[in-house]
Amino acid sequence: METPTKKVHRNKEEMYLLISSWKESGISQNAFCEQHNLPYSIFQYWLKKFKIEAEEQESVFTEIKISSSSVSCPIEIIFPSGARVVFKSLPESSFLRSLVF
Repeated sequence: METPTKKVHRNKEEMYLLISSWKESGISQNAFCEQHNLPYSIFQYWLKKFKIEAEEQESVFTEIKISSSSVSCPIEIIFPSGARVVFKSLPESSFLRSLVF
């Protein structure tokens, strides 16, 4: 009679470490999951969360303070999508805020 395998519950940190190990391993996701007794669907769930979190960390804004005396126009904002907005004069800060939030 075959012994049933015990389910292993892993937390976020453990799963992210496994995902990092998989990336460095060079083997397929299926092979990695088999080696670590990890259901493929669970691996996919955590991989998706890992990718979303990585994207969110990449798109962090940095506050830039501008005094009107230090600005020489034009001002250009380039968004991650590639869209560009060019101002010929200094816009109101509330308008700028509305563009990025």
